[in-house]
Amino acid sequence: MAVLHLKGKEVDESIFGLISIRFKIDKAEKHFIVDLSMSVCMESQEECQFHHNFYDNRLIPIPICNSDMDFSLKDFSMKNWLKDVGHLSDESLPLSVVALLLSQLKLDRFLQDPPCKFSDSLYTSQISGWSSDCSASLTLPTLPENIVCHIPDYCTGIDCCVNIDMLRTTIHVKFLLDTCTYRLTIGIERFERVIILLDYDWGQTKHIYLGGALRIDYNIDDIKSENKFILNVQLSVCFEQTECIFKTNILKDVYIPKPLCSWNPGSLIEGYNLTDWMNDFNFVFDGDSLKDYMIDVLFRELGIAAYLQDVQCNRADAPFSGSLNGLISDCATQLDVGLIPDFMTCYISDSCKSFNCCVDVDFAKWSFNIYAYIDECTHTLSIGIEKFHLTVSLLEYIWGTEEEFSLFGVIRIRGSIVNLETERQYIVNLKISICMKSATCDEEVDLLTDARLPKSGCSGNDNFSDFSLQSYLESQGHTLQDISEQLPRKLADKLLEKLGVLAFLGENGCKNMPQYADNAISECEKFHFTTAIPDLMTCKIHSYCTAIDCCIDIPLIGRSVNVTVDLNACGYSLLITVGKFKSKTSLLNYNFGEWNTLSVVDVFRIEYNIEDLKSSKEFILSVKISVCFDSTTCVLESTVLEQAVLPQQKCEFVGNFQIPGK
Repeated sequence: MAVLHLKGKEVDESIFGLISIRFKIDKAEKHFIVDLSMSVCMESQEECQFHHNFYDNRLIPIPICNSDMDFSLKDFSMKNWLKDVGHLSDESLPLSVVALLLSQLKLDRFLQDPPCKFSDSLYTSQISGWSSDCSASLTLPTLPENIVCHIPDYCTGIDCCVNIDMLRTTIHVKFLLDTCTYRLTIGIERFERVIILLDYDWGQTKHIYLGGALRIDYNIDDIKSENKFILNVQLSVCFEQTECIFKTNILKDVYIPKPLCSWNPGSLIEGYNLTDWMNDFNFVFDGDSLKDYMIDVLFRELGIAAYLQDVQCNRADAPFSGSLNGLISDCATQLDVGLIPDFMTCYISDSCKSFNCCVDVDFAKWSFNIYAYIDECTHTLSIGIEKFHLTVSLLEYIWGTEEEFSLFGVIRIRGSIVNLETERQYIVNLKISICMKSATCDEEVDLLTDARLPKSGCSGNDNFSDFSLQSYLESQGHTLQDISEQLPRKLADKLLEKLGVLAFLGENGCKNMPQYADNAISECEKFHFTTAIPDLMTCKIHSYCTAIDCCIDIPLIGRSVNVTVDLNACGYSLLITVGKFKSKTSLLNYNFGEWNTLSVVDVFRIEYNIEDLKSSKEFILSVKISVCFDSTTCVLESTVLEQAVLPQQKCEFVGNFQIPGK
């Protein structure tokens, strides 16, 4: 504990005035930085007879602490221990026995003074054990009478006070999740652990034990598509190897909304300038670079140390080796890439929408990995610098808007995307800034300027190539008895997230769509349904005749999904929507009479065949819809239109712009 209190301070300890030990301990992300010297001085007014510097800014790796600390007494049992100290009852221990117990278990050093109280202002307005400053509507469990908890205004944390009658005291615990920096802070009394969740395996149960007796078990699921976390937190107090005097689920499958985070959190050092910063620490360059301990301190102060890769990228290794003018490209389309400086190499994948760059910052002896990827099938943009990354839905993005993403202002990515639906292209601008020497940035690289990236389309069956619904559900502890059963909400959401389709589905779907006789209705006077619509569906032909709108109820996931196929005779285009997913295709180069398939990550498949009868101004439309959760498990496979003859609406060309106000 001394390290925690003396961090960064020089301490001089003397033994009888003869031996002087001087030390200073500072802490970076993965190392202690240690100065240690000793002097032996036989005369107080004369020069010391012996002096030696053992460590001079020595980097000592911080050991990985065991988060599963067992009892300090081997094979500890409260019942046996009480017998040993001559106390037979464990209902309410005398204070002297409690003090001895906590001392022998080495828990006393962690206890707060004073302890938390139910009357503390944080907990006074509690209802069912909860007080909250969170504005979101949360479904919380009723807590036992011996625990009160507070939820802060940012919603992703809890702060609790637990009364332990047997110990005649309270225990303060906290579980605070910073969703913007992916830092989890867990505290039990004065003991605190900060965990970077970028390496956390989402959905796995982890725990923090203090002295074997005080335990927090937690489980976090990241539902990116809905911008939520699902939290499970269990608190236990145990004084036997297999029994606990107290155990409760503080949070059980609670959906917590993520607060809005800035893509660009900015520098932690206001007005950062490397020269001024080095002067503040009395640092000087060692040749052209900083010394290792200086780099550790710099990365710590900039806030980036926890987000660096375990192994830095290397421009001499794949996929960067063999570059020409700093570029390796497997893209078949010739892209107009800007001038790449000699400290940087970039790779463009064969999809033409994935960029991976390695940037050398020589004075800091580090190479930063920067990457961006547009997934047109899931409509997402993934962007990252080292371990710090973000995946955003392009369904919510305002096309053409310039955004900036940064690693605490040190490395910055700025860019914009325009979606050319008809041309099946993206127009992308991408700029990378290196700001290691100052907040105003010392290097800027225009990697892409109005570059046209081709859309390659989404091929079917790729998503299901190695996926089994039954195996996945069993891995989550659930056995599927029948495809018509409804999964628990959490499991259904995790399944949809795993398949990459959750982002396209709203929570309410189309459940408000009216029910019709025979599950279908036609508002088009010249068309009547001849195909049988299954009970899972309700379909409607619109009054202008060339669009079918279906609502599909999917019991397995507890959701309904709207699917439309809309032929625009005037704009000569086809629009297909599945929930929030939209695909618009021009019919100018369409091969009429052939079957085509639109796949939404293989779960939803829309097969369609169109014929254009120009002489009679009619379309002949056939549509099949299937909903599957692996290559062999489908909840729906239905033909909704078969050789349906649909009259084309009359078109009035008045010469106005299609864009209002233009």
